[in-house]
Amino acid sequence: MFARARIIAAAVYLLLLAFVFVGLAYADPGWAEGGIPLVVLGLPWSIPVLLVAAGISAIPGIGKIMATEGGNFLMSVVVCGGLNAMLILGVSKVWRLMRGSLFARMLTLTVAAALVTLAQLVMPHIQHDALERSRPQNIPKDAVHVGGAIGWWQYCAYDPVRDVDICHIWNRGGLVLEEGVFVPYDGGPPAKSDTLQIADVNNSPSEIDLRNGRILIPKAREAELRQFLDRMSRKH
Repeated sequence: MFARARIIAAAVYLLLLAFVFVGLAYADPGWAEGGIPLVVLGLPWSIPVLLVAAGISAIPGIGKIMATEGGNFLMSVVVCGGLNAMLILGVSKVWRLMRGSLFARMLTLTVAAALVTLAQLVMPHIQHDALERSRPQNIPKDAVHVGGAIGWWQYCAYDPVRDVDICHIWNRGGLVLEEGVFVPYDGGPPAKSDTLQIADVNNSPSEIDLRNGRILIPKAREAELRQFLDRMSRKH
């Protein structure tokens, strides 16, 4: 039904799309959130798919699912790649095959579901490995990367002699953004070593969120950042 050349072209295209999806994380973790090459390879479907996904993401609970690696793979590779593969093979021929064969429909859905699940399970490990390989030399091993692929590094240590928290914030390339004594936004005592566990929260590069819900801010900019966080709290 399908010419061999069309089958080979569709297979090569889908493999290229999957390779770029995985390879972006290794080439530069910063690409993981933009995915510009994926948008280009997925044209003309990538733009309407992104617009529809943005609308669906507004539904409570759906946005978190769409933002996962499985959701990204579903949109960029399965949907956009699948539609372009249909164009390569011939829309009418693919439609006749799907309409006339229950096995073909079930096989397509099974393969798509298996690939999305695999991406959801494997991609976080791939991106973590890529992020660690891109860690600048001046960033200590205990520093935590927060804020998504294009984020920043954070590190805190409790100084028992001075009874203060000493923290550092770098951008992804290792440039110092904030450093020195940090104080709790809640006005309480400094966070001790056992509670200095940094949470991966997409916050501003001038604050450090802890897993227990506390927020640390630079003492040198305490008044400014307190006003900013107060305004943000009132908005929420």
